[in-house]
Amino acid sequence: MNKKAKIWFYFLINLVYMLLFLITFIVLYHLKLISSFLLFGLFIFLLISSLIGLLWILWKFLHKTSKIHSSLYKYIDEVIDENNLGLILHATNGKIIWISSFIKKRFPENWIGKNIDDVFKKGTKINEENITGDGEIYSDKGYVYSLKRYRDKNAISIRDITLYDNVLQNYSKEKIVIGEIEIDNFQLLVSTLGEEDLFKVKTFVINSLDDLTKTYNFSYRQYIEGKFWVVTNYETFSKLRNKNFNMFNEKEIELNNFGYETKQMISLSAGFVYGINDISKLNQLAKDAIMYSKTRGGNQITVFKYGDKPMVYGSNSEINSSTSRSELNYISKNLLAVLSNPEVENIILYGHKNSDLDALGSCFALGQFLVNYAKHKYNLTKNMYIQNVTFDSTAFHFLETNSDFLDKKMFIKPSMANKYTNKNTLIIVLDTAEETRIENPNAFINADPKKIFIFDHHRVVSGRPEFLSKGNDYIDTMASSASEIVTEIIALNSNREYKFLSPFAAQMLLNGIYLDTNQFKKSTSMKTFNAASILSLWGAESTKSIETLKISEKIFNIINKISQKSEEVKPGFFLSYTNEEIDLDVVSMAADFMLNIQGRKATFVIAKVVGKEKYKMSARGINNTNVQIIAEAVGGGGHFSAAAAESTTESLEEFVDNIRQAIVSVRNESNNN
Repeated sequence: MNKKAKIWFYFLINLVYMLLFLITFIVLYHLKLISSFLLFGLFIFLLISSLIGLLWILWKFLHKTSKIHSSLYKYIDEVIDENNLGLILHATNGKIIWISSFIKKRFPENWIGKNIDDVFKKGTKINEENITGDGEIYSDKGYVYSLKRYRDKNAISIRDITLYDNVLQNYSKEKIVIGEIEIDNFQLLVSTLGEEDLFKVKTFVINSLDDLTKTYNFSYRQYIEGKFWVVTNYETFSKLRNKNFNMFNEKEIELNNFGYETKQMISLSAGFVYGINDISKLNQLAKDAIMYSKTRGGNQITVFKYGDKPMVYGSNSEINSSTSRSELNYISKNLLAVLSNPEVENIILYGHKNSDLDALGSCFALGQFLVNYAKHKYNLTKNMYIQNVTFDSTAFHFLETNSDFLDKKMFIKPSMANKYTNKNTLIIVLDTAEETRIENPNAFINADPKKIFIFDHHRVVSGRPEFLSKGNDYIDTMASSASEIVTEIIALNSNREYKFLSPFAAQMLLNGIYLDTNQFKKSTSMKTFNAASILSLWGAESTKSIETLKISEKIFNIINKISQKSEEVKPGFFLSYTNEEIDLDVVSMAADFMLNIQGRKATFVIAKVVGKEKYKMSARGINNTNVQIIAEAVGGGGHFSAAAAESTTESLEEFVDNIRQAIVSVRNESNNN
């Protein structure tokens, strides 16, 4: 018989007992054997005694049940306590109403009545990379706990995972990390230093690495002169990363420390990879990581976690601008060697989409130089084509006003470029190293990788291009423009006897330099002014470049309107945006214009792309402010002090919010890195 049935059984017995007594007294009353007063008294006595009996039965039953429940709850509490598990119950407003014994022992302070969010403020939430698992990870007084919230039940479970965490941490600390370290300008040092000085430099670098091994747990081996293979564990790697790898930057030295008069630097780049146990894959990724560092300008560290995007450290420091032209000279000699091949008839030059004066000028001038050089040096006739049909407003206006100096047949569509492209076509990409930034997606399908060259001054976002042979790309992030690089190529391979370049082509190069330096207000070095001086000797005039860059009153009004809407996202960083359609070069002009105000470190201008449901962001920076990192954070890229990005599917508000977040979260000043 169950508990409920027993209660009803006892209740019925008492009821029958009462009825029998009542019937008996009623019969006695009718037989006049008992008075009515006595009958009433007996009835009251019967009722009270029956109720007392029933209450006694209920009390015995509930007391026994309570003891059973108490024993059960105590048993459950002891079991979960022995398994290092605690439980908290709270009201809907967050107030704690009950805690298990495990909580009482581990957290002696009285939590009853406190808010559930307040009791965990003293502890520390652990970074997700330290331990895996569901729930929140929480550390307090040497213990590590996993907190899991059951919001629909107003409950929280707390599990002690200290042992599990220790095992996992030890495993994580010993995970293998492989890296490569390279002297960025080693080939330059080889070509400029004497044997004794070069030996001193190599000895200094090796001694520096030996010193680091005394502090940090890693091993290294030099497998080629100037290149070192490094192996360490995740614990040591974390220490290096927490210090932003500053110990490598501290090893920069000036060559005059060795008694060498030219002021140059020993610049180190590194690449580290982790995340898998496949050594062969780690080796390849380490090479990719260091190549990523070098294509972005060198003197920095790239970290690849397998499956994640690369992380870059020290990217606010560029290789010193006194870098020798030896590498450019080497690549230009390779270019001229391809040009000397009689089977090479066509030269196709690619600028980026919406070509500006820099892309246009560098393509035209380099193409003219190569045609003239082939004719004069090799007695060969070459056909020159520029594959660009989209231009920004400034370049378009220049083409219209100088149509007498330009053959329109020179500018071809992608379909025509594909028709001319074969294994004997010389292809040159200028002012970009990104395949996606040129107009022709099939530009390299039928081409010979040995006959493809790149000359650019922007940092490469996607890594080293795969569509050309190694050594055929020259990316100098310290150059002001592609026009500056082309000027150096022509100067390195010209002589006083013969001019390979017309004054008009020289003017186009100077226009490109004036554009990308904002008329020598940014991104300039000694080489920039030297290139401008050479172009002046070749017939270019600064007044013409200034006149070319003048804007109309209509454009000025647009720029002025945009600049008046600017907001300061953080000190020195100003953002302005509009939903109106504006030409891309006008957006860039607005960013340059806004930067002219004192106290501004960086400017960001966003506007709708003409004819598209997309938005363009143009960024400009000064005073060693790296705006390219911010552009990369929203899917763009560019140069140290000039960068851009374009929205994908975001609305204007979403795109603006993403850029705001990137500006706030990225540390840009060199003294903070």
